[in-house]
Amino acid sequence: MNSYILLMCLGMTPSGLVCDKAHVDLGKVRGTSTVVHSFEVKNASQESCSITEIAGSCNCFRKSIASKTLGAGDSTTIQLGINALAQPEGKHLWKFVVRTVTAGGATQELILSLRAEIVKEVRVEPISLALSGSRPLTGTLSVKDSRMKGLQVTRASTSILGVEAKLVTGKPDQQVEIVVGEQCPPGTYTGEVSIFTNDSDYAEMLIPLRVTVTAPNAGVSVYPKELDLLLEPDQVRADAVFRLKSPNNEKIIIKSIASDHPGVTCSWKPGPGTMATGLISVDTTKSALKEGKIIVELAEPSQQKVVIPVLWSGEK
Repeated sequence: MNSYILLMCLGMTPSGLVCDKAHVDLGKVRGTSTVVHSFEVKNASQESCSITEIAGSCNCFRKSIASKTLGAGDSTTIQLGINALAQPEGKHLWKFVVRTVTAGGATQELILSLRAEIVKEVRVEPISLALSGSRPLTGTLSVKDSRMKGLQVTRASTSILGVEAKLVTGKPDQQVEIVVGEQCPPGTYTGEVSIFTNDSDYAEMLIPLRVTVTAPNAGVSVYPKELDLLLEPDQVRADAVFRLKSPNNEKIIIKSIASDHPGVTCSWKPGPGTMATGLISVDTTKSALKEGKIIVELAEPSQQKVVIPVLWSGEK
């Protein structure tokens, strides 16, 4: 008996968004491309509600919603997908939070989860690729097949403009080289590498790709170059610092400092010494997006712009 019917039999009226099968075990799945499951959810309240956000414990999940606005008693389908190729082999539990708001302004959260054991015959190493620095930037992905008759990589591409994927020949493993060229402007970009093969079970393998192209800073150094915060499971706020230093020990003066993310606030103060210290605060309740940029404009020793990536994730 599902939870909705049980409440009705007990004379209780369910409220908010409900799901009969909110926690699903998919058993063993092949680590090919994407693990997909559709959840049927229902608005069990007496007023209309809207789905405002779906947040996941894994940054690589995909989502689609048949209808975001539900009248009283209406149902919709939420499809969630996980890129299994980017996950280590073994047992996994992925949790998702569906946030809603009613016409009267009341908010609610519904927890959904997927459990699966990923079995891999074909591996791509690393399971995700991050490139950071000034152009040109390069990285390599290796494709390994444990089966007696292995697959062949036929071509590769990326979803980021100005970033190429090239097949490498003459190596023991099949390799794909990622090249960030001059056509990719400074900034932080997230996308995927698509690796295509002659095996129908692994026709297209998707590898998460993150590229950070730094602008020439005329010798000004940033410590650290990227702010990567690891939050506890129930932690919604975090702070971090970075410092700017001139190679000639000249005094750093910041003209302006800002963030492109609604949940990231930033400020700065002089010191220590001739350096400048940047202070940032992250509030994860402002947006489901888990990355952003700090843009610093310098007044001295020269007028220039420095871009510092900031990202965060929950404890695994």
